[in-house]
Amino acid sequence: MKRVIQKLFVVVLLLVFAGCSGGIPKGTDSDVKDLVLKITKNEIKKQITTSIYQDVTRINVAFFGMKVSYEDLKRNIDKDDNRKVVKEIDSFMSKLTLALSNIRTDSIQEDIKKSTSSAELKVNDKVMKITYTAQYNDDGRLYVEVFGLK
Repeated sequence: MKRVIQKLFVVVLLLVFAGCSGGIPKGTDSDVKDLVLKITKNEIKKQITTSIYQDVTRINVAFFGMKVSYEDLKRNIDKDDNRKVVKEIDSFMSKLTLALSNIRTDSIQEDIKKSTSSAELKVNDKVMKITYTAQYNDDGRLYVEVFGLK
């Protein structure tokens, strides 16, 4: 009886450690989907920042070779029209609705514990097809890359 309990204990430990090892994250996992949407929001914010900056300040960023980022505007909120620009960007972002649908697993690379998925990304009323990969890095943190954002 003691041997059976010891073997059962070892099996339970192996199952616990196997569950903690990270496994292969799937494109339908909620933490993967949340990270895809977070990356998408950040990319949209990055893309609209220059345009909104130019609209508010009437400065042609490309002509002057300027690089404008949301983070820089926030750091220098008291300079020029930065407060207005940040407010416009935040207003735009608050009106965004993002959703993933029709998620499909395209491939799983078991040797590196990486999955590749395709999905439809709905941004307000516009739908686009994206692809994303998910895997855990060496520190055990989820790492996601998104492709197809325009």
